[in-house]
Order: sequence, then C-alpha cells, then structure tokens
Amino acid sequence: MADASPFSLSAADGRSLAAWIHEPADARGSVVILGAYATPARYYRRFAEWLSEHGYRVLRFDYRGIGESQAGPIQREQATTTDWALLDARAALDWLARQPGPKLGVGHSFGGQLIGILDQMQILDRLYTMGSQLGWHGYYDGLARYRMWGMFKVVMPLATRAFGYLPGWTGIGEDVPSPAMLEWLKWLSSPRYLLNFVPDAEARFKRYRTPTRVLGLTDDSLAPPRGVEALWSCLDPEIAELSIVKPQHFGMQKVDHFGFFRPHPGLTMWEDCLAWLEG
Repeated sequence: MADASPFSLSAADGRSLAAWIHEPADARGSVVILGAYATPARYYRRFAEWLSEHGYRVLRFDYRGIGESQAGPIQREQATTTDWALLDARAALDWLARQPGPKLGVGHSFGGQLIGILDQMQILDRLYTMGSQLGWHGYYDGLARYRMWGMFKVVMPLATRAFGYLPGWTGIGEDVPSPAMLEWLKWLSSPRYLLNFVPDAEARFKRYRTPTRVLGLTDDSLAPPRGVEALWSCLDPEIAELSIVKPQHFGMQKVDHFGFFRPHPGLTMWEDCLAWLEG
C-alpha cells in the first residue's frame, strides 16, 4: 500500500491548503476527490488508498477552514462557500491538469455541485458523483421535509449567528465558518439552489461535456432522490447517466450520505465507481 504524502496545495489567493497525495508505483492516471460540504479529507483516506492500490495517483484535500486547513480560531475564518469552489477546488483541479494520463474525478455531494460553479471541471475525462444534489427542503418527503426546513430556516442560522460559526454538533459534522454557512443557507432557501445565486450556473451545467455518472441512494437522508434528479436535470442527458438505487443494489442494508466512502463488505460500491472512471 502506497503511503499518503502530505502536500501543500496553493490556491490562487496564496492560501495554503492541507492535502495528501497517494502515489502508486506506476500510476496509470490521476483522481481528485472533491469532498462534500465541510467534510475533512481524512474521511476519504481509505477510499483514496484503495484507488491507489488499483494504480491511480489520488489527491484529497481540506477546504480552507476545515480539517487541517483551519488557520486560527474558526470565528475569524472568512472563507465562503464560493471560495471553496473557485479557489480551493480550482487549485486541486489545476494540480490534476498538470498530471500525465487520464484525469478523473470523484465528487461527493458539494463536490458534484461544482459542475455548475467551476469551469475547470471541464478538464476531467470522467466524473463519478455520489449524493450530489440541489439542496432544498422541498425535495424531502414526509417528516424529513419539516425537519430539514427547521434545520435550514431555524437551527443553522440561529446557531451560526450565536456562536460566530456553525458548531459541528448541530448535525453538520464539522465546525463551519460563518461566511460559508450564511452563503450556503441562501442557496438552501431556493428550489433552484445555487442556480439562483451563482452567475451563469445554468449555462455552465449545460455546456459541461465530461461523461458523468450521477449516483443517488434511496436511503440518503441528506441527498434525497428528488434532489439528485434535480441536479442531473441540469446536465445534458447524453453525457450524464442518472442512477438512483437502493442500498441492497450494492449488497448493503444501509449506506446513507456518508456510508459510500467507508470500507464495506465486498467493496461493490467502490468497484462501481472504478468501473465508471475506467470507462
């Protein structure tokens, strides 16, 4: 197993981001892992190791203010959600552009939404997304719709303003800088999500030409099937394949939003991802 080498990823504004490269003995291509909203790179370590064992150079990184890219007290962090896309994810894609061989991407949740934000997503030869959606409480069913409305409209904004950041214990997982959270809450307020707030997002989705698999899971509590379908509908169906499946499709009883990247019996989900990336 190739060890992960710490790497300093430099964004266009000079900010240094914590990153790790998994380098196999003889790489046949490179993969960048574009993580979920405010999700630290350590969460993707085992998946990155597995891809590296299959011959791929893999980069994973922490967005500014998250994980090991946090610099100083989080109350002082000025990172926005747009910064995570236009500066941090772009730095990762710029690294990928310099690598030889196929240039591949795995987007988890926010990582797949970057298609509508970041023109550099076009450098990818193939992309696999999991749980990438247009976030809005109306895409949830039953009681979950009201629970998410309460999170988006009450709990998250009140906690963010009270603490000067959103504490991870509210359910988001990691502490999130206030500017990033307040911007994201605007997106979450609309059925069109980022399409209403990111300039040219709709056109960017439509002109995107990378073959992409958009995977959704029926038990995903944070990316319900209708939200995943809403994101897929922004793409040209000739290049984007939609797949909404039950956990049992992969021989699992439960996957949810974060289970895909945890080691699991049979590794069927990871093999599905690798098969798509290899075309």
